[in-house]
Amino acid sequence: MERESHVIKLNFLSQAMERLSKSKTMEEVSSEIFDFIQSMIDYTMAIIYLIDYDKNQLVVLAARGSNINNLKKRIKFKIGQGVVGWVAREKKAVVLEDALQEKDIRVRQHFDVDPLIRSYIAVPLITSDHVIGILSISHSKPNLYGPKDVEIISIIASQAAALFEINKRFLRTKSFSDHILQSVNSGVMVINDKLEVIAFNQEAERITGFSADEILGKNIKQLPLKVSGDLWHIVETFKTDKIYTDVDTYILSKKGLQIPISISTSILKDENHIKIGAISVFRDMSRVKVLQEHIKRADRLAAFGRYVAGLVHEIRNPLLPIRTAASVLMSRPTLGEEDRKLIKIIHSESERLNAFMDNINQLAKPSELDNKGAGIGTELTAAINEIFPLVELKCKNHNISIEMNFNFARGKFFVRLSPGQIKQIFLNLFLNSIDAIGENGRISIKIDRAENMAKIIFSDTGCGIAEQDLEKIFEPFYSTKQDGTGLGLSIVHNIVHNAGGKIHVESEIKKGTRFIIILPCVREVKGDGPD
Repeated sequence: MERESHVIKLNFLSQAMERLSKSKTMEEVSSEIFDFIQSMIDYTMAIIYLIDYDKNQLVVLAARGSNINNLKKRIKFKIGQGVVGWVAREKKAVVLEDALQEKDIRVRQHFDVDPLIRSYIAVPLITSDHVIGILSISHSKPNLYGPKDVEIISIIASQAAALFEINKRFLRTKSFSDHILQSVNSGVMVINDKLEVIAFNQEAERITGFSADEILGKNIKQLPLKVSGDLWHIVETFKTDKIYTDVDTYILSKKGLQIPISISTSILKDENHIKIGAISVFRDMSRVKVLQEHIKRADRLAAFGRYVAGLVHEIRNPLLPIRTAASVLMSRPTLGEEDRKLIKIIHSESERLNAFMDNINQLAKPSELDNKGAGIGTELTAAINEIFPLVELKCKNHNISIEMNFNFARGKFFVRLSPGQIKQIFLNLFLNSIDAIGENGRISIKIDRAENMAKIIFSDTGCGIAEQDLEKIFEPFYSTKQDGTGLGLSIVHNIVHNAGGKIHVESEIKKGTRFIIILPCVREVKGDGPD
């Protein structure tokens, strides 16, 4: 009879080993251990502890017969403290016939929330001669456990220890891999063989505006990241094995905006080299596109400047004698009234053409005009204040208020521009804003310092600029006004660019426009404001 019982126990043990080997998580391993022990040995409470060697203490991993949250809140056993602490230190199993009668080793009891502990076993979880935890079982009745019970539990504990250690290493590796995935400065998205998204890193969240929770586990073709029917490169890679490298495409943001991206894809395979999914790595190209557009615009303006320089020269050659002749003829007292009117038209139109040539020439060579004071720097706010008398009356007539906010906490703003160039910038911006507002509105100028740069925000509450016009407003001769020359903002752009600065525009129809200008400061002078 005893032999048959032993065979049955071995069969149970073999089955338990098989189930344990198939368990993937620590929770699954713990559950299998408790189930196996329950099938072999009666208990009222079972606890698995893992050892935290950094803190020299035992941490509750899983429990049966007691509330695990209550167990985790209790003061943790130190290695060498209590029964489980002694087992952890000595690497030896302990079996107690009756914990209430034991004098040498005291078992901690919580009569109000836990079952009474009388019969008690604690065995170490050992792998490679290293104790990683403790398994304890107890019963409220005495004299239930003996050496054979310890032997069976020790066998299952050794198998569990190996699986716990493997799981810990896996979690450590996964945590390291997840950290790398979240740290890369490119968006990463991974799909499985069902086209479900299984990875979506922080940069992918930033680019799209979607959180990982909104994306993970969903079929990629059902996500609002592409216009319906457009090519999904990652899906194409999975289906056809075609690899894409630095392909320019787009991805839709949560707001529905098309974000330009550069995407590369690869196939995801398991350890047996079987295809199980696909990976896409993508970079936000928005800033690059803006930079490329700035370079193209600078190249166009440079080419235009060379052309204009020759054109202005050729037009001014015959224009000078025309202006001179008209002035001479107008000064003659014998000139008839009708002839005087005609000569006056010639004179005024030639002067207008000459002024237009000045604007064209300034667009072509802004850095060569009015450079007095630019070398040592001009105080920005003082130069702006000189413009107000020129626009104040026009603003008043149109019921437009002007607000100024100049932050002098880190000194005055000296920039490498002449007073004339500063006047040219802000006069153009003021006149544009007045035209955009029409009647009843506000113009605001805010100047602050960002490191060694002056940051100017010039905004109005005007009609705004259409999105399709925004990228063209700095191009020569481009104007949305019926009588506009399209030179004002081109001149502003060139002056800022040649001073080593940047200009950017933001606008919303019926709400207004903001020009953000960044200019390098050439020196710092402490003070409370312009003199």
